[in-house]
Amino acid sequence: GGPSAALPSGFRLSGPAVAKESHKQPIYCVDWSTDVFFQPADEQQQTDNLAGADASSSGSGSGSSSEDHVDDSSSSIGRDASPFRILATCGGNHVTVYETAYGTGLNMRQAYRDSDDDEIFYVCAFGGRGLGTQAGYAPVGTLQEDGKGGSTIVLNSDSPVKDNVGDDEEEPSEKRRKLLQTLTDLAQHDGPQLLAAAGKRGIVKVIDTVRRSLILTLSGHGDEIYDMKYSPVDEWLLLTASKDESLRLWNVKTATCIAIFAGHEGHRDAVLSCAWHPLGARFATGGMDNSVKIYSLESSEIQNAIAESSSVEPRKKKNIALSEPPVGSSPGTGYTRKAFKTLYEQMPIFSTSKMHLDYCDCVCFVGDLILSKSINDVIALWKPIL
Repeated sequence: GGPSAALPSGFRLSGPAVAKESHKQPIYCVDWSTDVFFQPADEQQQTDNLAGADASSSGSGSGSSSEDHVDDSSSSIGRDASPFRILATCGGNHVTVYETAYGTGLNMRQAYRDSDDDEIFYVCAFGGRGLGTQAGYAPVGTLQEDGKGGSTIVLNSDSPVKDNVGDDEEEPSEKRRKLLQTLTDLAQHDGPQLLAAAGKRGIVKVIDTVRRSLILTLSGHGDEIYDMKYSPVDEWLLLTASKDESLRLWNVKTATCIAIFAGHEGHRDAVLSCAWHPLGARFATGGMDNSVKIYSLESSEIQNAIAESSSVEPRKKKNIALSEPPVGSSPGTGYTRKAFKTLYEQMPIFSTSKMHLDYCDCVCFVGDLILSKSINDVIALWKPIL
């Protein structure tokens, strides 16, 4: 039969719970936003009025009692007033955002397509904050025909940005330049979480789903990115794991690479998975060298770097920022700050290659324990001796 035929006994699908994406590529990752949204009060009132009118008309036609009318109306209000969540998927060069609430299934809200047809997104993650307000609906993007049988929002550095920035007559690139100048104000944003996606090109692309635009990219990895996770205690800290045998810690608020974890005692092959400890003071990694490693962020050097990264201003010039302004430059031209010095951490606080005999492609913390999986059909729950 249909998709529900494969469900175990006692499970059921509610509403349109199966979504088939039109890009015809494998879907590599699904990630949930931690935000919970509610329908705005004015729209909720409209819904309630319509529900009441429908119940009233059906009651008058069938001779139902007032108690029946109250029951029907209250059930409608309870169903419409339920909070909803947002999730994102990525596959091929596409990223899709869905809305879901109890009993309503999956409803597609936005779809993005990278302008690079050869890009493949392996991982996506929600974190940070964008424009708007967390308490209401994010605007639904106007889907654009992409000429390939679908309607998507194209992620392109020169694409028009639907925002009140600049005049309508300005070139898209000029509008985007003015839009990017607001990056220094990301800390004041209180809207829905930003959506990051990365993969084959080794570049993290950060999307503001309210602006419906690519707002920044994080470049540095020398090969594909296989995993990335936001810190559980700081929504601006992003950890990425790459085929280039390294991990990088980023401050998304300032588009800064805080630290690189690689080198002498680091992974000797691609890093496939990374996971934060629930307290955010360390993280675990797994790779194609069969090893599991744990790195700590508790040293004063790394803590100082994290604090300093929050005060760095994103560069607004193509030139490298200098500690001293060039001759003839005026104050406030963007040349007066020092470049941030990225740390290099070569020594994990724990490392083992004895847990698995093949690639370790998934790790996560369970309290202070580690749950790790290998491609040789082994899942292990164990305690590292630090």
